[in-house]
Amino acid sequence: LLDLMQTSRSRYVALGEGEFLALGDALRQQLSDLAALAQPHRQGQRLSSVAALAWEASGTSLTLSGDAAWRKRAAAWARAQEQVFEPPAGLAAELRDYQLEGYRWLMRLSESGFGAVLADDMGLGKTVQTLGVLLQRAAG
Repeated sequence: LLDLMQTSRSRYVALGEGEFLALGDALRQQLSDLAALAQPHRQGQRLSSVAALAWEASGTSLTLSGDAAWRKRAAAWARAQEQVFEPPAGLAAELRDYQLEGYRWLMRLSESGFGAVLADDMGLGKTVQTLGVLLQRAAG
């Protein structure tokens, strides 16, 4: 559908012999948003795993399909969202609310097999959040 939309400048895209789909404004916007995340691929368009998860979390009515590896990672991400990660007892620091949220975000990513870059202004506690993740992973 992304490929068809990009080649058609009209409100309608040809789906096949005598078959057309009318693109309403909302659908066209959703497809444009999706196209901004997609990268060309020999079989059409492809999203990175992280972009696909972000898309799924956006609440859009357009759903994605993926291979078995992506479905497994998406399921791991969903399970990680349900977990509450407390800092490990060995962490000799008290995390501020935003540091605790950063720690939990990193743990969700870690539990579901994703990597991340933790970046912010200097002095906001990236080191202590990372140490918490490392201690938790070493214990587990």
